Amino acid sequence: MRSRATLRWDDPAGQDDGCGNISTVPSGDITFWGLIDAGYLNANGTVAAGIDHVFDACSQTPFVYNEKTGVMISYDDAQSFAAKGAFIKSQKLRGFAMWEAGGDSHDILLDSIRAAVGF
Repeated sequence: MRSRATLRWDDPAGQDDGCGNISTVPSGDITFWGLIDAGYLNANGTVAAGIDHVFDACSQTPFVYNEKTGVMISYDDAQSFAAKGAFIKSQKLRGFAMWEAGGDSHDILLDSIRAAVGF
């Protein structure tokens, strides 16, 4: 099994982008697990104390903001995956596909969408 650190998929600053440009900041790719490791979310996927949180009703997705660092991150959580699952079920679709779920933590996201779809 891969370590949790490898599941963040966030290249550190100082990396060549393949075109000779050297990054001055991390790539910005952070997984659900990475949000937990970075202290934005608790181990159960809820927002950590001291982190501002908004759930956008239109897009059905949350974002967190750390005022101290000035970093805002939009992401999917169990509630947004459940909304996607409810849509799949309401449209009587026979399944779903997703780009990547390797950054899920303890299947919080996968369990949510599977339950909403009715699998």
